[in-house]
Amino acid sequence: MAQAARAYQQQPQRRIHEVQRPPLRVVPGRPQHDPALKPLGSLAWSCFKIAIVVMLFLGLVLAVRVAITTQIVSTMMASEQITEQIADARAVGLELEVQHAIATNPTHIQEIAGTDLGMAPAPTVTYLDISNE
Repeated sequence: MAQAARAYQQQPQRRIHEVQRPPLRVVPGRPQHDPALKPLGSLAWSCFKIAIVVMLFLGLVLAVRVAITTQIVSTMMASEQITEQIADARAVGLELEVQHAIATNPTHIQEIAGTDLGMAPAPTVTYLDISNE
């Protein structure tokens, strides 16, 4: 019992030497184990990353598809224009062939020479022989 009395007497002396601390106040907060605050799991995070990569890939594929389709339409329009130009050139070429055939016809040449130029056919034809000289 004597020891208990001494321990009781020493306690107040120890309290005198201790520094007085300000009183602590508890601030209410959210508990750490709240499932709403729990971060995404590694599997969910991986799925999210994969979904982002897939969407980017699909966006890229669709952009390339649109670019290729645009090029195809542009090429088709240019092809149609060239086809029209070829058809026009063929029509002009055929018309020129007809005009050439008419212009080189001997009967037509004699007709133009007689009517437009006032020429008449010669009664005799004379040939020069230049091989002896």
